[in-house]
Amino acid sequence: LVIAGIVLLAISVSLFFQSYSIYYAKGESMKPTFGECEIVVADKRFNPSELQTGNIVVVDISSQSVQYNEIVHRVVQNNLVAQQFSTRGDNVALYDFPSSIDGYFSYDKFLGKVVWYSSCWR
Repeated sequence: LVIAGIVLLAISVSLFFQSYSIYYAKGESMKPTFGECEIVVADKRFNPSELQTGNIVVVDISSQSVQYNEIVHRVVQNNLVAQQFSTRGDNVALYDFPSSIDGYFSYDKFLGKVVWYSSCWR
């Protein structure tokens, strides 16, 4: 019975990580939605063509010369024809004007749609 429970747990964990990824989001760009330290779970099965303005997503920025490999920001626009989307953080103090964005990201840079988040344990 114990072995069956362990096998079931192992299968459940494996299935979870096939569908979801866990990220550690830190910084101030998403204040007040997120604090300086958040753990986010992203659904990597989500189709980026279905992104809507306001969705919170994880984006691969590892090809850019920045401090982080990913950002967790809110979708501003999804261009289905160009197959790219734009994002920005919620912290208005970090953005010069309301129409500022992080840039345009192709769908292959989409890592997942955030489905859950919680403050880091300290």
